[in-house]
Amino acid sequence: MRFPPRITRIGALVAFMSALLIGGTAVVPANAA
Repeated sequence: MRFPPRITRIGALVAFMSALLIGGTAVVPANAA
């Protein structure tokens, strides 16, 4: 199973964002700042 770098990068980004949302909304503003 081979995935193009673009799809892999997007998948990682989506997983990272979902992890932040699940982890807690309070953590996002702290990291953004």
